[in-house]
Amino acid sequence: TAGNGGPAFPSLTEIAMSSWFFSYGTSADPSHVATEIGPVAESIPATIPDHRLTFANYRAEWGGGTSCIVPAPGLDVIGVMHKVSDDQVALLSNADPTYALVDKTARTAAGTVDVKVLLPITIGEFAAPADSYVGKVRSGLSAYYPIDRIDAHLKQALQRDALFDSMVAQWVNE
Repeated sequence: TAGNGGPAFPSLTEIAMSSWFFSYGTSADPSHVATEIGPVAESIPATIPDHRLTFANYRAEWGGGTSCIVPAPGLDVIGVMHKVSDDQVALLSNADPTYALVDKTARTAAGTVDVKVLLPITIGEFAAPADSYVGKVRSGLSAYYPIDRIDAHLKQALQRDALFDSMVAQWVNE
């Protein structure tokens, strides 16, 4: 803390003890990410500029492609930043050998923040995700964004006009 009435800064220990993890997929939901790495300290909406959401790398356990982000000038990926401990970062780093944590910069209402993003090491061709997977991504983002923004974001990523191929549901703009 500044002794002259200036701004208070976190200690080096506080900085070393936490990071921001940006999720753009199923782990946007804090309760889902908690099943993987334990409860997170804080979650806030954020975007990563000049990237877009897509689905690639078919995975049998999900029944289709999984979410990932790729560079795309002029576009933004919506997601959620979770404040995580060093131990949680280690869990994320070792959760799946086909994924790696990558450093990116996110935007929040308060400004830009350095974040860690879990991305596939290899990103293949577009692979349509299962409807249930899209539903989980949509649900996780819905606590932070208006549903019409989420639906437009997902439709762009899915490269189609409808969110789901087989699920019967009423969508905000349909």
